[in-house]
Amino acid sequence: MSHTGETRARMEKIRKLKRPWTCGFCRLGIEPDSPQSANGPAPGQCMAAKCRNRKIRRGDDFLSCTGCLGQLHKQRKCSNMTTGEISNIDRASWKCEGCLGVMAGEQPSEETTTPTFKVKSSNYISRLTILQWNCDHLLAKVEELRSYLERRDIDIFFIQETKLISNDKGVEAKFPGYTIKRRDRLQPKGKEGNRGGGLLIGIKKGIPFRVANIDLRGREDGITESLSIEVPLRNGQKIRFTNLYIPPIRNTESENNRQRGSVITTTRWPCQPYDCVFGDFNAHAPVWDKSYEEADHRGEIIDDWIRGTGMISLNDPEFPTRTDRSSDNNRRIKDTSPDISVVHSSMADRFTF
Repeated sequence: MSHTGETRARMEKIRKLKRPWTCGFCRLGIEPDSPQSANGPAPGQCMAAKCRNRKIRRGDDFLSCTGCLGQLHKQRKCSNMTTGEISNIDRASWKCEGCLGVMAGEQPSEETTTPTFKVKSSNYISRLTILQWNCDHLLAKVEELRSYLERRDIDIFFIQETKLISNDKGVEAKFPGYTIKRRDRLQPKGKEGNRGGGLLIGIKKGIPFRVANIDLRGREDGITESLSIEVPLRNGQKIRFTNLYIPPIRNTESENNRQRGSVITTTRWPCQPYDCVFGDFNAHAPVWDKSYEEADHRGEIIDDWIRGTGMISLNDPEFPTRTDRSSDNNRRIKDTSPDISVVHSSMADRFTF
């Protein structure tokens, strides 16, 4: 590396091709002794999901977000801006799309479902064996899950916290014999590699179904994740299954920086006579969790929804759904039930938990 800030090979290439060269300060439009040159961000890696060569070389001009401190190449495929747009921004205060709230991927669509579900096939399902599980990172537990599905002959499985991202291809092939539907957590632009949340439903091949596009979040709810399917019954009737995950909200600096709306409201939650909701609510109340003498705040909201809509919890409050592996002097701290299976009371006699 010479005093130019370029490698010897790069300088030889510039001389050989007789290309015009300017120093890094001129390319950045700053003075060598200015505060930005002394304290500005060192080149790192481009955070754009579509970038194929992420390394930002020393001396390259690049964009640095003042919010998350992430970096982007100036090329349009990385910055999503034209040269003219870049020249007009104030780099001292510029923030990337992710910090401005622009999400990567598709937003949940409006509801596309009907009260009935008729199919031409006469292959109606009279009995289903269902698995509900918060796997906390699916790729690390594929073999464990696949073995359980085979051993228990599971028809439909509902998985929470898959922690998959869009680059995780081939997940469907890991579960032969099942049709896989997944909904990865939406991440801000530039943060597509962040792992967290995510839902997956596996339906045994041969079982007719359709995806029901519904968004059950309220206006100030930016954390609830859901994915629904419908299975036809006789006489044009149906049963709708909703896979749900609501993460816990911790009072940490990283969580506060995300500025997610976390007000849970249940006014749009599915509660028709054909509805079932399975998932990890991260809520506790004595109705489904005897380890709590009183409901916590979210538990009160869920309990009020259950009591006011004709839904019913299938959980046995004596049996926890989560075993706490942490301990205090080799003593297990607490086993709890953040996972709840809720169905409409008119169907309760058809289920065993």
